[in-house]
This record gives sequence, C-alpha cells and structure tokens, in this order.
Amino acid sequence: MSPNDITIGILSLGCPKNLVDSEILLGYLEREGFHISLDVTNCDVAILNTCAFIEDAYQESLDMIHELYELKKEGKIKYIIVCGCLPQRYPQGLTELMEAIDAYIGTGEIENIVDIVKRTLERNHCLVIGGHQTRNTSKALYAVSVPKYLYSHQTPRYYLTPSFVKYVKVAEGCNHRCSFCIIPSLRGVYRSRSMDSVIKEVKQLVEEGLREVVLVSQDTSYYGKDISGRLELAELLNELSEINGLKWIRPLYLHPRNVTKELIDVFKSRKNICKYIDIPLQHINNDILKSMRRGVSKREIVELINNIRCQISEVIIRTSFIVGYPGETYERFNELLDFVEEMTFERLGVFLYSPEEGSSASKLKDDVSEEVKKSRFQDLMLLQQKISREKNKNLKNSVFDTLIEGYNEDKSGYFIGRTYMDAPEVDGLVYVEKKDGIEIGEFYPVKIIDSYEYDLIGTVM
Repeated sequence: MSPNDITIGILSLGCPKNLVDSEILLGYLEREGFHISLDVTNCDVAILNTCAFIEDAYQESLDMIHELYELKKEGKIKYIIVCGCLPQRYPQGLTELMEAIDAYIGTGEIENIVDIVKRTLERNHCLVIGGHQTRNTSKALYAVSVPKYLYSHQTPRYYLTPSFVKYVKVAEGCNHRCSFCIIPSLRGVYRSRSMDSVIKEVKQLVEEGLREVVLVSQDTSYYGKDISGRLELAELLNELSEINGLKWIRPLYLHPRNVTKELIDVFKSRKNICKYIDIPLQHINNDILKSMRRGVSKREIVELINNIRCQISEVIIRTSFIVGYPGETYERFNELLDFVEEMTFERLGVFLYSPEEGSSASKLKDDVSEEVKKSRFQDLMLLQQKISREKNKNLKNSVFDTLIEGYNEDKSGYFIGRTYMDAPEVDGLVYVEKKDGIEIGEFYPVKIIDSYEYDLIGTVM
C-alpha cells in the first residue's frame, strides 16, 4: 500500500512541548508521501499524542482512546496509534487495557514513526523495549525505549500553528528530581540542542513569516548546562534578539533556581524579548518546598520576585502552584494565600496534587482530602481572579502593541489578539474592535477601553 493512498490525522494532547512532537511526527510522515488531515475523526490512521504527566492528563488520554475506538468500530478510522507519554509511562500495560490500539510509541521513537506506520499497515509487528526487538504475540506493535531523541533545524515539521507564531523546543528531558514529578522517567535526561541549531531554525521560520517565537522545554532556564556546564539561556536570547523581523521572543518554564542576574539583565535590555517571565514556584512554605525537592527557599523566592520587579518595571510574572501536597496543613496553605496576596502575580495557575506512580512523593501519606484540595484550589483561584480583575482595570486607556491572531467566533465585530503580557493558549486575550485594514498576523497599537477578570477589550489607534 503506497503512502499516497493513506491519510493520517493527529490529535495532540497536553502542553506545547507535545505539540512540537506532533508537528515532527507529521513532518516525517508528510515527507514520506502520506496525506495529512487535520480531521482525526475521518482518516485511515489516527495518531493520538498523549500526556500522562498528572492524573487528569492520564484520564484525558484514556478518554480520547475510547472515543477513537468508537470511531474505529464505526469504520471512520482504520488504525489507531497511541504515542507519547502514556505508552512511555506504561510500556507493558496498555495492550490489555486497549486491544483496539494498533501501535504504541514512546517519547524516544519519534524519528521512527514512518517505519512504525508502515509496519502497522503491513501488520508486521514486533516488540521494541529498551532497544531490543522480539516478536510480539499481542495485536499491537510496541516501540518504547529509553528516550534519547532530539530534533534539529533540519528535522521536518508539519506546523499546526499559524505562520506568525511558532513553538521551538530548545531541549528535551529533565535533570531535576522534584518529588511530585515523573517527567525524567517519561522524557529522559536533559538534552540541550546546539545553539547554532536553534538559531538556524528560528531564522528559517522568520523567513517564512514568524513574528513570535515561544521557546519551550521542561526547564528552559537550564538550557546549555548539560553541554558546557553553564546556564546559556541568556546567551541564546541575546543571539536570537539580533534576528531581524522577529518581534517577540517568549521563553517559557524557568526554574527559580536558574533565573540569574545575567538572565534578568537580558530580559531588561532586549526590546524584542517579552517582559514576561514564567516561573513555576509550586509552593512557598519552606517545609513543603524541601519535601518537593525544589532547591529554593521562601526567602530566595521572595528576593527573586522583588529583584525582577525592581529591574523590569513593566514585567509580567506568571507562576503556578500545587495545592494539597502531603503535609500542607491549614497554616501552610494560608501562608501560600498570604504570599499570593502580597505578591499579586499577573498570571497564575493552580494544580491539585495527585500522587503519581513512580514519583517519590507518592510514597508519602496523601493526608489532604480531595474535598479540601478542591476547596483550596477554589480559594486560591478566587484570590487570583480578584487580583487579575484589579490589575486589568488599571490598564484602561493604556496602549499596547497587539498581535492580531484571528476573528472572534463568539463576539461578532471583534478580532482576537494578544499583548506581550499573554502567552498563547494559556493566558488572556484582547478583543479588538473590527476596523478596515486590520490584517491577521500583524501588530497594531491597541488602546484598552474595558476589561474582564482575564481578558481585555480594545480598539486600534
């Protein structure tokens, strides 16, 4: 069967890092001659790129497998390939769970997708675990090994985002050993791409219309440490900021331990690096931080946040916290609430702790009930909603360069856009009144005329 006769669709779950993987999977397949469809409900081969980082993501992946299975029974799709973190996490356990799946692919097998698809179509299945192949007596093909894969600027990609905004992964894996996290077992050790490769990729994307590049990895601030022994994100940002035509550079996922004076100086001095610093803090109580193995104290975190705001007056700080971690007493949670109220973060996300199998924290007694976890989640989000509402009110009559990203389907008469204050998909939007001559993918000065808790309303000047 020729690739030209086969249509492949993909559904990508989870974070932008997963999205990059999905684009690479499709890139390899398109280069081989397979037809790519954005409709996963009507194709020959449906690829589900899963997330299994936390319990909710694991459950979402399972739910989507069930939905694809129903489509397969109805004859709307012929083959199902599940890839990414879920099979990497459970390399031997999914066949019994879902016999309808035709192939499972771990996070380290991306570059082998063409061979895996062809073997799936040919029904020539073998088992690949830990680099060793054996005959597989089950129906499904398995391809799971220790993750070592790292893409480059020469790797083919089938982009799933508009030409003007792209995600670029600067590294893979993680060397941290946070107690609640299983990413190192899912993604392997930290592996930085060469600086030359990242720069070449971004330059190539700018030639194709890129205006905003979003740099991602498990810990972007750790970039280069595995190669040179030094934190090299500041150097990389300096190099990227010299690329003509690149309006915004937005690095995400910075560990507070690695946000150095040099890095803060680069954020401050370079105009096209968004004054948007994403630092997941996870908690503020010292005992919880120590149990989480975060490697920072409350004092160091407070000093870091105050220093960033002192150095960069217009900075937007995004962070995230975990509520309900083992040992989070009433007093320790109130300490977190007080900290958030004092620091008034511009952007904030909250996760409910879940004991993930394989994490060191899963051995601790989960002594916070689900009811209390949900209550604390609500309390923290209501506080942040109040903070965000007040901050947005203060933006009225301000003017910001705004990237117009499309039409708003719910609000007729408006475009949707973003300022430097908001990352794609995770933060708020600006609803921009329609005017003649406005083009999608371009920047315009927009005056803020009204606001909600998280979104803004504006008009082009």
